[in-house]
Amino acid sequence: MKSIFTAIVLSLITSFCMAEAVSVGRAEIKLPGDNWQNFPIAEEVTPFGGDRAGQIKSERKVFVKKSSSHAVEAIALISGSPGGLGTAGKLQYSPQCSSDKYWYRNGNQGFNRPFAECWGVLKGRPITQGNLGIAFPELSPLLSQENLQMPDGANALFSAYRNENGTFLTVLMLIAPGFSLPNAPAVDSVPEGVEPKVMHYGRLLSAAVRASVTSWSGQFAVPGFGFSDQ
Repeated sequence: MKSIFTAIVLSLITSFCMAEAVSVGRAEIKLPGDNWQNFPIAEEVTPFGGDRAGQIKSERKVFVKKSSSHAVEAIALISGSPGGLGTAGKLQYSPQCSSDKYWYRNGNQGFNRPFAECWGVLKGRPITQGNLGIAFPELSPLLSQENLQMPDGANALFSAYRNENGTFLTVLMLIAPGFSLPNAPAVDSVPEGVEPKVMHYGRLLSAAVRASVTSWSGQFAVPGFGFSDQ
């Protein structure tokens, strides 16, 4: 009888762990806090060239975090490849990651680089519900279908990293205004129109994306954040 009970408990624990494990491509996603839902959206195909030509398929999911009152606090659109090309060939990139009047961007640039990295934050033009669908058309059908309303003034950030065997992870995040970062250090050289905490979170997000692609585990731990009313 005891062995049957033990087997049932172990089965329940295994089922719970499996339900909690969420992946996108190669990356295992670790989300901060509670009340996250995820929704798959159409796969993406990225062409590549170099010593051979082809395409890399990527999985995409949207993660939505709500407060206890069901208000949307954050949306993350995550795209990732399943694990590279599986060949001896190496990809080379010609990344362009320069800032413009709308976005502050930081990353590598130039020709024939063995990896491509870029991250950025929106400058001085917080996303409103009205222009969210225009700025990020991939989210429009889901937002309408699930009746999700992102608060006006949301902060927009992104980070992307691709390595030489074609493994990549791309993350777009929208975080409601008023979010906080515990123990955030002072940030130097903040671009005009960008809050220091948003700049700091952009750097944290970039480091987490890079660590996911370059690590054996592929684990992507989304940096934590909170809200003052919590």
